[in-house]
Amino acid sequence: MSHTNGRSEATATVQRSVPYQGGWGWQVQAGDHEGGYGSAVANFRGNYGDASFGIARDSGRIDSFLSANGSLAFMDGHLFASRRISDSFAIVSTDGVGKIPILYENRLYGSTDARGYLMIPDLRGWQRNRLAIDPDRLGPNYRLSALEQFVVPADAGGSLVHFEVAKLNPAIVVLLGSDGEVVPAGTP
Repeated sequence: MSHTNGRSEATATVQRSVPYQGGWGWQVQAGDHEGGYGSAVANFRGNYGDASFGIARDSGRIDSFLSANGSLAFMDGHLFASRRISDSFAIVSTDGVGKIPILYENRLYGSTDARGYLMIPDLRGWQRNRLAIDPDRLGPNYRLSALEQFVVPADAGGSLVHFEVAKLNPAIVVLLGSDGEVVPAGTP
């Protein structure tokens, strides 16, 4: 409610914010200013950008809109699409090994794609950012040189963060004697 120059107006807004990880959000707003107005907006956040669309009515006029934004970066010979880069970013490389879970400041950000890359568009420029592989979500058949790295990208700049990762293909061998029984461990 507001009261200005002897006139009272009412406005109501209900909303659900878009989750940081991605998904849907919305907002509905209505008021009685100069004959009434209202709007309904839907927002979507995905891995490659944000989009909003909606409709609004004010003073008898109805308008609609659609907007989208995202970012493109070229690094390490590849083109990457992501959400909007507002400060700095990093491209994580895992030697071509996909589905490696990556943490940004102890929070699961995502997993590398089939090429072994993941773009993280919201690093803090000129500050230390912690990137790590999540060992709790990684299978036992990987060899890693390091679990974490700290990166300090320039403001409005990007950094390539390379983790040495190798997927192992272990073999289990069961030795059987001529009698078909398992040979005991330590048998010469």
